[in-house]
Parts: sequence; structure tokens; C-alpha cells
Amino acid sequence: MEWTSIITALVAALIPTGGLTAVVTLRDKKTAAFLENTKTLIDQWQEIADGRKVRMDELKADLDKKEDIIQHQWKEISELRNELDNARTDNAKAEMLKCIRISCVNREPPFGEVKAKK
Repeated sequence: MEWTSIITALVAALIPTGGLTAVVTLRDKKTAAFLENTKTLIDQWQEIADGRKVRMDELKADLDKKEDIIQHQWKEISELRNELDNARTDNAKAEMLKCIRISCVNREPPFGEVKAKK
């Protein structure tokens, strides 16, 4: 057989069965399959990114809540320290002005007088 008759027989066999179309469109199918796989991969990574963003927002909200609690506690601690300081000051004044004698006519320490230091 000659080459021309072999090629003619091959082309005649491929045209009615769609083989020629398959050979021509094979490259397009590969490209389409690649693009579809790429799209699927991108969608999967997008789902992962969205999940991490949701988790990040949850953690940020939790951190903000804890920060508010800490600020509230610091404010309360400051108020309690001021209250304790005032109570200690009042106690020191009362201790300093406490009358030693039962009858307070001869008060020790007397009001308005400063004892001379010896």
C-alpha cells in the first residue's frame, strides 16, 4: 500500500465516527478541564479563607469583650484603692485624736495646743 491510500483510508474512517473532531477538540477539552480544576481549587481555598476570617472575627470579638472586662476591673480596683486610702486616713485621724482619759475635760492630746518637744 502506498502512503496516500493509507492516509485516505484513515481520514475516511475518522470523519464519520467523529474521531477527527475528537482529535481537533482534544486540546480544547484539556484546557477546559484544567480551568475547571483551577476553579474548584480556588473555590476550596476561598472556603478556607472565609472560615479563617469568621474565626478571626470571633477571636477579635472575644478579645474586645475581655479587654472591656479588664478595663472595668481596673476602674473598680482604682475606686476600691481610693476608698481604702480614705478609710485608712480616717482611721489615722481617729487614732491621733483619740482621748486617752475617760473624762474628756482634761483631754490628751488637747485640741489646739502643741506639746513642746523636749
